[in-house]
Amino acid sequence: MNDLFKGIYTKYKSSTGAGSLYADLTGGLHNTAVPQGTAYPYAAFYLISNVPHWTFDATMENSIVQFSIFDDDSNVSDIGDLYKELTDLYDWTDLTLDNYSSVFLKRESSNLLKNEDVWQYVISYRTEIQKT
Repeated sequence: MNDLFKGIYTKYKSSTGAGSLYADLTGGLHNTAVPQGTAYPYAAFYLISNVPHWTFDATMENSIVQFSIFDDDSNVSDIGDLYKELTDLYDWTDLTLDNYSSVFLKRESSNLLKNEDVWQYVISYRTEIQKT
């Protein structure tokens, strides 16, 4: 799964310039664990599930990856803008992987929550990668 994680992060780092996810997530994108005291807004991605899949001539991994965006801004439109940047970046994209090729990355669900003063946008993606 390291290839998948690296591909997700590489895609994030490729989104440069004003109005990009990389520029606007001032606290960064983190794999599973977020350091305490990280500045808002930030995001994390988590591997929810992974199921190996085989055909006669291919070995694949079918995974669900969940992104969570966190923002302490009182204006809900700010986290909505981050959601749009994230979905524009990852919807149906190809990831750059070392030992696999990207088959698909498709959004499956989204949920907006507010816990005390912090907004959280949860976005789930299904991905399939094929061993090269």
